[in-house]
Amino acid sequence: MTSRTNAITNQNRKLVWDEEDRLDHIEENGTTFRYTYDAGGARIIKQFGPMGRVALNGLQQNTITKSKVNRNESQNDDLKNKPPCLEEYTVYVNPFIVVRNGIITKHLFVEGQRISSKLSESLNGDGMGFDELDDAPTYYYHPNHLGSTSYVTDNAGELNQHFEYLPFGEVFVEHQNDNYQTPYLFNGKELDQETGLYYYGARYYDPVLTSWLSVDPLVEKYLDWSPYNYVKLNPVKNADPDGSDIIIVGLNGRRYIIPTADDDDIYAFVPWKILENYPFKFKTVDLGLSNFNTNNIIFGHSIGVSSEASAVYGLKGAALFTYVNFPKKSKYGNYTHVYGELEGQFTTGVQGGYGVGLAFNFFAAASKNVNDMTPCSFTGWNDTYGLSIDIKTPVGGAGIGLYGFKSQSGDWAGGGLGLSIGGGAKVKGAGHRGWSYAELLSSEKETSKRSWYDRGLNMLNHNTRTAQAVGQYLPTLGKGGQCKCNN
Repeated sequence: MTSRTNAITNQNRKLVWDEEDRLDHIEENGTTFRYTYDAGGARIIKQFGPMGRVALNGLQQNTITKSKVNRNESQNDDLKNKPPCLEEYTVYVNPFIVVRNGIITKHLFVEGQRISSKLSESLNGDGMGFDELDDAPTYYYHPNHLGSTSYVTDNAGELNQHFEYLPFGEVFVEHQNDNYQTPYLFNGKELDQETGLYYYGARYYDPVLTSWLSVDPLVEKYLDWSPYNYVKLNPVKNADPDGSDIIIVGLNGRRYIIPTADDDDIYAFVPWKILENYPFKFKTVDLGLSNFNTNNIIFGHSIGVSSEASAVYGLKGAALFTYVNFPKKSKYGNYTHVYGELEGQFTTGVQGGYGVGLAFNFFAAASKNVNDMTPCSFTGWNDTYGLSIDIKTPVGGAGIGLYGFKSQSGDWAGGGLGLSIGGGAKVKGAGHRGWSYAELLSSEKETSKRSWYDRGLNMLNHNTRTAQAVGQYLPTLGKGGQCKCNN
């Protein structure tokens, strides 16, 4: 339990946490605000009011209730003996339907961004459903680059609400009429009006104090930052999504966010710009991985040169730099590790001619041993196989392929997409079988043990990152390389 006292009003607020480090309830001014979560940690019920007593299947439940009594009836009437019912409550049926004190609100999302809220009718008498009216009032959200609600308009396009925010989320300007007051404000998250806290899914955020209420679950990975800081103190540029995501970051800083079931983000940096034809710096892409755990997954990409020659059968070789990102919660997260890689392939199929060009690969790989996911474990020989098609002429051409690989040590297996551009004289549709060897160029240090300078260079760009890794590798050449030096 933690306790805070407002120095101006002298009001005390007590915050009580459960065994899973989730906010269980808040006590303030004689009122208790209680929160219930599902097995996955998502909030499903919010209640407040005086305490009552409810039993479920004969077991006493610690819940907040109010006796439902008509204004013209007293507690001495027959209703006083009826079971108490929840009045001041919110039930989150799913992300699309929310019940507030019996009133249904239906939400519509596009790419993870809430775009409208439709006020449907109240629950039916049996509480088992509701009737949705065609002409029910609908309100539309107009967010800024952080996903924060700037304007809310109604069915007719008339302005209903307007908000401006201080950098860390406190409302600075608010204009509204009496028709509808949305709770979805800063970053599009729900503001609990009764407490002034934003609910982000994993933690609660106080925009007045500009800090989280609880410690960052990854505090040991960020010893140089306060575990209560919000987006590394850069709220104008950064937003904090719910976590549990694969985040693909382009050269222009734009990103695709793929929700997963993991308890942490994993970053995959790609060597090209992500399309900018959407209004936010991030775009959510649901690939159905919300039940898929990424604790043992790494993402990477390769850039290099390739050459090939073929008649009926062919040979292909490539030299590449490979960039790998380990899960952020691992000891090696938040740092891009660079490998030097050589590939050789035998190809079959429709053959003819020769080709040279640039090669790009984007891949994912899974480790069979999550406790031994080190940069050196990804070093070594791999067996590769796949299918590709190439069309190259003296003035240019391109190729695309799908491939899989498995380390000969048996520790890693994965697959990816390969692209090539260049010239030659070739039309080919082929299957291939080959081998590759990856050598770690970056030093194998835990990220928390790296210097500020080391980590800063690694964040700049591919050229700097590659030069940095080569500089770390050269002193180990006569000693067997990075992994031998670590043994």
